[in-house]
Amino acid sequence: MNKGQVKKKWKNEVISFFLLAGCGIVSVCSNPTVVFAAANTSGFDNFISFICEWLVKIGVVIAMIGGIQMAIGFKQEDPDAKVRGLQTLAAGFMVAAIGQGGTSLFG
Repeated sequence: MNKGQVKKKWKNEVISFFLLAGCGIVSVCSNPTVVFAAANTSGFDNFISFICEWLVKIGVVIAMIGGIQMAIGFKQEDPDAKVRGLQTLAAGFMVAAIGQGGTSLFG
């Protein structure tokens, strides 16, 4: 076999593989699946509430650290420290906001 024949055979094998994989994916996706969900989600709701409470607490602590960093940056007249402090402050409030709104996302 020369180089051209090997390349053509390899190309045909790759094409047949993808056709076979595509047919398999289509056959799996076309079958309906019946799923029964439990109505009692209190355990999951309690877990989400716990996580969201801690996200708010952690976010406020991060925001407090950012405020301290920004205040120290003002004291030392360091523009880089001011920006990093402001970014940390904003990040902390974002984490707290995600934690505050997380409970409403899951119903």
